Amino acid sequence: MSISECKPDAKRKRDSAKPQDSAQPAGKMKLLNRNLQRLSAHTLSIGIIALIIAAPLFGYVTRKTVIFGGQAASDKWASFPIAWSMNPTRGPNVTGTGDYETAFRQAFQTWASISTATITFSEGPPTAASVKPGLDQVNLITTNLTPSDWAVYGVDAISLTNIMSVVQTGQILEADIVFNPNVGFSTEAVTPLNQMDLQAVATHEIGHLLGLDHTTLPSAVMFPASAGGSLSRTLTSDDTIGVSTLYPTAAFAARGSVQGTVRTTANTGVFGAIVVAVGQNGQPMATTVTDPDGKYSIAGLPAGTNYILYAEPMDGPFTENNFLIPLSSLYPSKTVNINFTTRFR
Repeated sequence: MSISECKPDAKRKRDSAKPQDSAQPAGKMKLLNRNLQRLSAHTLSIGIIALIIAAPLFGYVTRKTVIFGGQAASDKWASFPIAWSMNPTRGPNVTGTGDYETAFRQAFQTWASISTATITFSEGPPTAASVKPGLDQVNLITTNLTPSDWAVYGVDAISLTNIMSVVQTGQILEADIVFNPNVGFSTEAVTPLNQMDLQAVATHEIGHLLGLDHTTLPSAVMFPASAGGSLSRTLTSDDTIGVSTLYPTAAFAARGSVQGTVRTTANTGVFGAIVVAVGQNGQPMATTVTDPDGKYSIAGLPAGTNYILYAEPMDGPFTENNFLIPLSSLYPSKTVNINFTTRFR
């Protein structure tokens, strides 16, 4: 069992006194004036099924589990629809005139509406009010927790998703989404001060339920609130591309990809560099993080478009600790390099 959490906003100090070492994107990051190449089925299968420890991290970012044999497999569901049920009792910390049930239904529909992903959900009957999260073959979403119920998780978070998966493969078997009873939530379209948008938080947590980790792109739904993210109900291309790598349609398979290596001026691979693909309109399309050799790959980009790529250090507001599965767990004895300045290609 593992936990995905949405933490409250916390300011992080950026260390401006650290030594600087220039880093430059290399390899296929030189695609500034080239069209993307069609993503091959072989490349796609590596990004979706499993990642060997030596392989580049795919961004956006998919959730990983270290399985037997030293491999890191993407957590994902084996089949659809995913059946879910809500505890019908609305917690006293949830206010607003908006319908409680509708907030959850719309959050699930947001992910099911992605045209490049084969995601479907089915809503089961409401549970009894007494039902709590647990390994019971029910994918539960609930605000009906007491402070004592919440205390057992031992985390300072707005909400969290419990995911139960197969250790040998990473296949997700069950997931429960719960909301902190000590935090105020609202169903209003405009969230009052000092409260959280229930639908936006649910949308973020459903991303975890589907197998997404936190992303390094601040505009995305899957950016962590603990890194200063503002919660949104609207998915970005980073969110939709990320989940489509897990559950692709044929249309997604026809999209393009970029891959390459980020190196220092001493020609050393940069581990943990954030690489962002920016479209012709100046908007970030997707992001990824380099592996210990400095390698990266971004799949699912619309072909026939030119992109600017840049690499930046993971030194805030997003840091390694904002991932649900720390890079140090996937790559033991490796250290993320933050001692370089941002570079564009």
